[in-house]
Amino acid sequence: MSVLARLTTAFHGRSRPGARGASGTRTAPRLRPSLETLESIDLLSTVHVHAMAAHRAAKAQVARSAGIQPILPLNYGVTGVRQDVGGNVLITGGTGAPSLKDGTPAFLYYGPLGQIPSTAPSPSLYTFNPTFAGQTVTSSQFYGPNTSLFDPSLGAGNITAVGAYRYTGSSFQAGMIYTGPVDGSGSFTPIVAPGNGTDAVGDTIPHSTMGDLVVGNFDYQDDQVRGHGFIYNKSTKAYTTVDIGRFSTTIYGVWQDGGPSSSHYTIVGGFSDNVRGAKAFIENYDAATGVFSRFRSYSFNNRPSIVTHFEGISAVQGGFSIAATAAGGRSNNGASYAFIPVRGNGSFGPARWVAIKNNVNGTPTTGDTVIDNSVMGIYPAGSAGASSYIATVKRPSIGRR
Repeated sequence: MSVLARLTTAFHGRSRPGARGASGTRTAPRLRPSLETLESIDLLSTVHVHAMAAHRAAKAQVARSAGIQPILPLNYGVTGVRQDVGGNVLITGGTGAPSLKDGTPAFLYYGPLGQIPSTAPSPSLYTFNPTFAGQTVTSSQFYGPNTSLFDPSLGAGNITAVGAYRYTGSSFQAGMIYTGPVDGSGSFTPIVAPGNGTDAVGDTIPHSTMGDLVVGNFDYQDDQVRGHGFIYNKSTKAYTTVDIGRFSTTIYGVWQDGGPSSSHYTIVGGFSDNVRGAKAFIENYDAATGVFSRFRSYSFNNRPSIVTHFEGISAVQGGFSIAATAAGGRSNNGASYAFIPVRGNGSFGPARWVAIKNNVNGTPTTGDTVIDNSVMGIYPAGSAGASSYIATVKRPSIGRR
């Protein structure tokens, strides 16, 4: 599997905003079987989408581009970032392949955004596996963090991060939540999506956390080629399955709107009706009522022919900064930044796109996370493995909300 295997396909289809099925499951009408892989497909090398001869681009804007700068030691793959107090940031990721089959631990970086180390060991880098009674953990990876700046209940000096791990005797990835100091001396909580309560769940992969929520995706042991999104409420211990696309759904990012006491959130990810088509989405979710609203789907540069997936979200003045990955367009094959404005009525406006170009070695990039106007992801670094990068773009607004 290539170093870009962390790319999940974004999935194309339609939904019924606000609809919920039985047992806390959000559903889309007329689900039909198809074929796709989740969390184990190299999107850029296996998904081929031909550009449409004519496309609906009346409001499309030509994407600008921004170059990248390598960060972190070789094979440290960045997956998430969140601002903290004192000008510091918390970065999450893994030190091996996202399949977690190579016996490598997760990592955390804590420090200024402009001082990310390029070699290890470093006093600002922490690597460790989770510990669970009765399990021998072999490898792990963090995906999404949160800090006391956004969740004061964590306490000064503490963080939380979600991710996945493997342990001896299991063929699947299990989810985890870490809470405590950045050195790994805190506590771990397992998280496994219950699914429909009948079919055995395979992988559970939490991708992001903020406030009371953890979001991610899971599959079933007898159908590992289709993905299902989930939302886990840490306060109520309740899971909600999210099936937007008729074929598959992922949720990669969550943002708590209105501060740490708010029940209002914005989620992003991807969905599909079939094996080849795919779109990204953004949507509001009320954790108190369970209602979804203001759903909108997107394609890179507003071209429906391009496979697109949203992977990270950060609130900024006037809307949201988004990290995305796309495939299929002649002008872009990899990461991009999108600014999505929030209108006065709360709805989401058309995205403004900036392509992330690999000016280091020209290989494809992934867009895994975003903080303010800086996108982070990975790219192949030859036979040595993969390298992480940061790309800072110009955008129409700056700040937090």
